[in-house]
Amino acid sequence: MVQVKELKFRGIGPPFESQCDLIREILAPRDNILQRDVTAGRGYGKTLVAIVIAAMALSSSGNEVGLFMEPTYQRLTKVFLNFWKKIIPRELYELNQRKQLIEWINGAQLWYQLRNITGSDIAREDSTVGTNTTFVVSDEEGLGSNKIFYDSTLATIRGQSNHRFYLTISTARAGEYHRLVTSPGHKLSVHTSFENPYLPDDYISTLKQNMGDDQYRREILSEFVSLTGRIWREWSNNDWPYGNTHPWKYSKDRPYWLFCDIGSATGSFVIVQQVDALHAGMGDIYDGLPVWVACADLCPRDGADVSRSFQKIKREYGIPVCVVAGRDMNRRGSGSGKTASYFAQQVFGQSVRLKTVSEHAHDRQIQYDLLSALICNTGKQRRFCISKDFVSLDTESRRGVREMVLEDVWLPEEKRREKDTLPKNRSVRVSHVRDALLMGAAAIMSPPEWDYNNNPAL
Repeated sequence: MVQVKELKFRGIGPPFESQCDLIREILAPRDNILQRDVTAGRGYGKTLVAIVIAAMALSSSGNEVGLFMEPTYQRLTKVFLNFWKKIIPRELYELNQRKQLIEWINGAQLWYQLRNITGSDIAREDSTVGTNTTFVVSDEEGLGSNKIFYDSTLATIRGQSNHRFYLTISTARAGEYHRLVTSPGHKLSVHTSFENPYLPDDYISTLKQNMGDDQYRREILSEFVSLTGRIWREWSNNDWPYGNTHPWKYSKDRPYWLFCDIGSATGSFVIVQQVDALHAGMGDIYDGLPVWVACADLCPRDGADVSRSFQKIKREYGIPVCVVAGRDMNRRGSGSGKTASYFAQQVFGQSVRLKTVSEHAHDRQIQYDLLSALICNTGKQRRFCISKDFVSLDTESRRGVREMVLEDVWLPEEKRREKDTLPKNRSVRVSHVRDALLMGAAAIMSPPEWDYNNNPAL
């Protein structure tokens, strides 16, 4: 079996004590299938240790057939493959990216793929039928965990091996993943960011400044804390910078962004401006980070026709620098056959920039994290606010940004049902405006460095 000292760790340190303990435990000889689950804080090196375990398992025997899964294509290519190429010596394997297959020098195989976390339960269950494996590694399992898919994949571990295992490694996420890893037959260990001796001295303190208390417990201490619906608990009606009410008044001399959640009758449109801290007189506190101020919204109770809504916003505020919406923005409407993208370019001009954002459940969770970071309760780090002179372009609807801050509350964790996801249905009046801001946070409003998508503001 290849040893850790034979691997390469260019720019990153080799496994430290608790990671080495995991490697030895998971690769120990056994007769049964080990169902091993690991949750860890940011910067612990979850993907790194998972790759080391997979590579060492492959090198143990030419009979090994492994499956390595990631929740998104970006993680598969930019995280898994990037780390693999850094760590594993090139002479030990052949990479076939077309087949998504890694063949070890001894004939062992590692297939890498997206975890099938969308579609019907039947599709999930059937996605691995016919596959024979000796071990499975699921990275960031907490993003879109599904018990049916897990059981179906577990059933593929039927090859001959001295160390059959199913390893999930993830940030701690409440809900279905927590139920999975605490179910009978599973062994769970929890690791914090503090365990990694290679992290820069200011890494954890910097993240803490950009997180609320609940988020710090989950992202650094690796506690199972449900952040869904909790972002508004971080909200304060005090004045900025210690609260989320900003003295900024909409300025026609500065650009604005339009965040949208487009529905057939109850769409929401939020006008947001970026106020640099120096301009607002707080540059010494914010060190140049932008502050985002919601200045107005249009959230009709009914008849939220996209073309009319865009025309009304243009009359009041001019042309936005960018329009952000879900990917259904490019879907043809059932009536006219024209897309929301078509109307945006028709009303605002062909040069207007359009950004589309995924609305899958696991992407929604990441977006919640991003918006929570912008509204965090660490005093000076609040970066998403509402203007004191906030304007509602539909005062009768009562489904806008202000109402959402007060009313958008998710069920307590102990009352959630197993199949519950982020609340989005007609009974939740403010779901559209909340989704518009979530997409704006992911696409535009300077997400923090610890997130998967480090997209700077335009």
